[in-house]
Amino acid sequence: MTRRKGKTKPIAANQPDSLKPDTKIQVVQPPLTYGNPGLFRYERPDAAPDCGNIFLKLKEEIQDPIDFLIAAVQQADLVMIGAGLNLSKAAFARDKFSDDQSFWAEMYQDFIGMYELPDLKTGSHSIYYSLEEFWGFWSKLIRLGRFTDFYSSIYHELLDLIRDKEYFVVTSNFDHLFERNGFDEKRVFNKEGDLGKLQCQHPCCTKTYDSQPFILQMCQNQKDRKVPYEMIPRCLYCGRELVPSIHLSERFTHDADWEDGHFRMNQTAEYARHHNTLYLELGVNDSKPGQIKFPIWKETEINPRSFLITINDKQSAIPDTINERALCIEADLIDVFAALKEKRMNSVKPSCGNE
Repeated sequence: MTRRKGKTKPIAANQPDSLKPDTKIQVVQPPLTYGNPGLFRYERPDAAPDCGNIFLKLKEEIQDPIDFLIAAVQQADLVMIGAGLNLSKAAFARDKFSDDQSFWAEMYQDFIGMYELPDLKTGSHSIYYSLEEFWGFWSKLIRLGRFTDFYSSIYHELLDLIRDKEYFVVTSNFDHLFERNGFDEKRVFNKEGDLGKLQCQHPCCTKTYDSQPFILQMCQNQKDRKVPYEMIPRCLYCGRELVPSIHLSERFTHDADWEDGHFRMNQTAEYARHHNTLYLELGVNDSKPGQIKFPIWKETEINPRSFLITINDKQSAIPDTINERALCIEADLIDVFAALKEKRMNSVKPSCGNE
């Protein structure tokens, strides 16, 4: 990226002459790149000596997968969590809205009638007539997924499971549900970006902007699927349109927060290679394995004292090199966390009061 020399003078956030209201644009989703930069840097590939794997002993003794999960967390020196889309989908389905998509019909009735959109995912990848319409859809989506109050029982149950342990989370989700539900923000790395931030469409610098004031204003003032053109956010330095700061193309900006999170993740990964580390892969689908799945496999492979547990509604393939030190729980995440909560509650014996 070419950087400007000297001090950059901000310019007014007015519209460029080349863009007029209702200008037809095509919202294109460029090809995703996987694992660039890599999830972990292998600066020290040497791992801890094989002093015996405590998780294998537990696996022999405990047959129930939920009991094993609880015991493995208790025995681990560190829990590394890799979280994908299906974890957020399970949380929203359980605590925000149901799978009958009534919320979709209510919030996006105007878009559904115009474009015959079957679901939220299709809507977020659709081509809209204008910038005003594009932001009409995305402002609603970001407000729903990022800025509404959302207590997730699934995320709280996960936090209760690991609260007293050293842990670190790497997630490809954009919704900040970990931080919004009590996880330490210094122990979470949002690898693929954050809907709470905006960046320059053709990034002239690595600056990002808080999206909340823009989003709330656009939601309050849109009409007929459109936001007022003057409310479309613009970069203060070059005047181009701002877009959600998420990894949909090589134009995704690594700001200071992203670089800090990447550094902390690598520090934790180095520690993990020399200790009894439990890797939890939660809701990571197989469509983009280079984001989280492949790196976790590699980390498990190089540390003989580690163990991998994957939880997803579809069976996950496990390489032969770590097959012995892995457990796949093929079940709906909602059911798994419900069973986990019940197990943990039953393990707490009530006091009789007469002791």
